[in-house]
Amino acid sequence: MIKYEIILKKKLDVKKIDKFTITRLCSLAGTSQNEFQRRYGTMANFVTLVLNKKLRYILRTYNKNIEQLVYDVLVELHDNKIYYANLFMLISKGRKVGEVERKINAYQSLKKTLFEGLEDYMRPRGPFYVKAIDDCSSHICSRIQVWISHDFKEDPQTIFKEFRRSLREIEHPEDRK
Repeated sequence: MIKYEIILKKKLDVKKIDKFTITRLCSLAGTSQNEFQRRYGTMANFVTLVLNKKLRYILRTYNKNIEQLVYDVLVELHDNKIYYANLFMLISKGRKVGEVERKINAYQSLKKTLFEGLEDYMRPRGPFYVKAIDDCSSHICSRIQVWISHDFKEDPQTIFKEFRRSLREIEHPEDRK
């Protein structure tokens, strides 16, 4: 997986693309399409795995407060917007059949990863509401998808302000009304 990730980062970080195929990725990696498809199935599945791996890494290695964590994720997305816009484009590209399902599957997978990371963050800090974490992770994932689809027109601080209330409800459940 690492070989494919490195190639994706090199090729997708430079300029916005309309197409990047499994054939091209495998050719650059010196592997066969059969090997790639046996391991990952589709480009959408692979990209979703790449995004989940990055998100899990950020969540696992983070030790600041939850607001700073989310803000730093937004800055990471914004600072590497070409790369992330291209990754999200790859999720939906391909055969028209199943395009919506690929997007939904990626969204649900990323939301689950974020949910689990936020839950793990809160567990040692005392009581928390699972519903608040679920609502917050849904809000964050949905808003980030819109942000990416609009080519990151807003700055991370503007997006972050929309998340503050949800994040405070997670970190301070005693204030929840």
